[in-house]
Amino acid sequence: MKPFTSGPVVVIGRKGSFGEIHYSKNPCWPIDTTYYIDVNSTQCDLKWLSYVLPSLGLTTLNRAAAIPGLNREDAYRQPLSLPPLAEQRRIVQVLERVDALRSKRQQAVALLDRLTQSIFLEMFGNPRENPNGWPVDSLANLADSDDRINYGVVQPG
Repeated sequence: MKPFTSGPVVVIGRKGSFGEIHYSKNPCWPIDTTYYIDVNSTQCDLKWLSYVLPSLGLTTLNRAAAIPGLNREDAYRQPLSLPPLAEQRRIVQVLERVDALRSKRQQAVALLDRLTQSIFLEMFGNPRENPNGWPVDSLANLADSDDRINYGVVQPG
């Protein structure tokens, strides 16, 4: 089945996840609860557009009460500064490097989380299996009787 779009596309949530911006470098099939902008409908760099659109505050343009939604005309009325195409591409290069660094940082944090868990298990074993034969007690007995375990919001006092 041939994709509905012909190449890179910016997809904007219209209902439900209204105002959310997604970029696809590949042809795709935007569903009926989205708007989309492809290479055939704009003179600007689509990747740049995907970076700038969130700054327009499209998620604040909801008019519907029951099902949040974005009206196309409301989106069209949002002012947008349009730098020359060469500047748009330079901005994209900078932001892609930032995104790559952010992604690597998230991967590093995930690896550190796994490493922490691994070191804990290596040092102390699986607490459910209690390989060290340590005394077992319930959380209720471990908490101060004058204190209580709170659910959800922390209550003062």
